[in-house]
Amino acid sequence: MASVAEFYSANLGQEVKKGMTQAFKKGRWPTVAPLGYINKKEPNGDGILVKTVEVDSVRGPMIQKIFRLFATTKFTLNATADELKKIGFKSRTGKTLTPSNVKHMLQNKFYMGYMEWGGHQMMGTHEPLVSQILFYRVQDVLELRRKNTSKNVKYRFSLRGILTCAKCGRHYVAETHKQGRFSYYRCSSAARYGLHCNQKMVPDKVIQDQVLALFKNMQLSEEIISLAKLQIQQMEENRTQGVSNERRAIRTRIAKLEEQQQKLLDDRLEGLIDKDLCYRKLSQIQRDLDLANVRLKEIQDDNNANLMALNKTVEVLGNLYKLYKVSDTPTRLMYHKAFFKTLVVDEKKIVDIKWKIPFSSLYQSNPQSVLALSGEPARNRTENLLLKRELL
Repeated sequence: MASVAEFYSANLGQEVKKGMTQAFKKGRWPTVAPLGYINKKEPNGDGILVKTVEVDSVRGPMIQKIFRLFATTKFTLNATADELKKIGFKSRTGKTLTPSNVKHMLQNKFYMGYMEWGGHQMMGTHEPLVSQILFYRVQDVLELRRKNTSKNVKYRFSLRGILTCAKCGRHYVAETHKQGRFSYYRCSSAARYGLHCNQKMVPDKVIQDQVLALFKNMQLSEEIISLAKLQIQQMEENRTQGVSNERRAIRTRIAKLEEQQQKLLDDRLEGLIDKDLCYRKLSQIQRDLDLANVRLKEIQDDNNANLMALNKTVEVLGNLYKLYKVSDTPTRLMYHKAFFKTLVVDEKKIVDIKWKIPFSSLYQSNPQSVLALSGEPARNRTENLLLKRELL
């Protein structure tokens, strides 16, 4: 009898798993829905009760709000958890969410319409709470936060990976002494490669003061900003032509996918294709259609916002010193990585700059003016003419 009971239990488990797999393949979520949704049972056309997932009218709007707030980059995971607590959001067991819970929720593709179960992923039939654009914008913010967060490091160095030694060409490494009270950069030759380099250590504050003066001299004049905007407009016109070609290709693909979708439905009505196979193929086509439509919208949004964003960037360059001066360390790190390939240091002084594109066009024509690390920016008539030539 025990063996019969064991066989029955195992067989029942297999049947349950089989039923859940079939439900998943049809685009239905086979288990307890994530927070923001509720499980329901509704009769289908044959009168059989079928499990469905619907948006929770209370928690759903709260989750939408959290995605929108986090996408602004103004909220950390801790701040987001606090915001959920303020608006009364709780789990099904009545508990408030931790920052770890919030991160898991923000990474759950279910909220943008996708289901992941048993190692498989497909488009679900449930209503998405957020758009794919918003979901992936949140993923970008999470990734940015991950890169800017360093566990077990009390002091953050904004020039890590930027400084190189003029004598041996190797990168500087950052370190702290006296329990973080003193911070330095030094050549990595001895520590990492066992080589001798007599380059002196440079205190963090000494090099930071030089970089601050560097950004002061990097600020562009009004005349150069006007020329840069003119070049951006020309670049945008060229880019728009390429975007038009991509838009046509996507629309052609959407039309073909819709034709395939209609053919599958016709074949199903005529009994030429198995129901499960039909649902699987329809689900894949719908997923491809959604992605194509998202890309089409992204192109349109980019086309509308790109010129404005580029012009805003140039305006930032005109106010660069003031913005850099009030920035925190992670933001300064982003500035450094955006502008510089490397800053070459010798005897505690920055002696050369390797620029990243497109800033090489703006500054590389006369680097010594930018490296005038004291006094007012050394902009002169000759330098402006050189910059004009680069921009035109």
